[in-house]
Amino acid sequence: MIRLILWVLVIFYGACLPASAQLFEITLPTFSTFVTNDGNYTPIGPAIDGKISRASLSHGLLYFSFTVYAGQAALDYVQQMHRLEVVAVILGDQSEIVSGLGITQEKWIAGKAAWTSQLSQLGYFTFRTYMNTEKISRDKIGIQVRDVKGNIARPIGYSLLAYEADVTIIP
Repeated sequence: MIRLILWVLVIFYGACLPASAQLFEITLPTFSTFVTNDGNYTPIGPAIDGKISRASLSHGLLYFSFTVYAGQAALDYVQQMHRLEVVAVILGDQSEIVSGLGITQEKWIAGKAAWTSQLSQLGYFTFRTYMNTEKISRDKIGIQVRDVKGNIARPIGYSLLAYEADVTIIP
């Protein structure tokens, strides 16, 4: 019995601790019917109240966009590795990993000065990215964003360790 109580306390308090190990956080996680190629990846036809119509999905694709919000640890990593890996995991019976959502070597060369300047001025730097999936046959889709270490990136201020963006697909 004491062992069970200790286990529950560890799970509860562990879930409430901030994740110092995650390399970045995310903001504005949005499911939508499309994303523009305007540099900001603006969502078109965003989900409303966590729901999106299957009939509205462009070419049978569901889009998921978000902003990566990163600090000094992420900048140190990208300066050393010349890239910052960001992956999305589409959760389900057979999860699928979508990679290539972060800062590539090419993007780092082009944006290094801007990101370094943003960090020195604001204490953080950001970039927007997106993915899409044809896996829309289920009624509910869940996505986790993860860093190179496999840590789940959560929205800023989200207190639990696990975060999953969800959308319900309606007819």
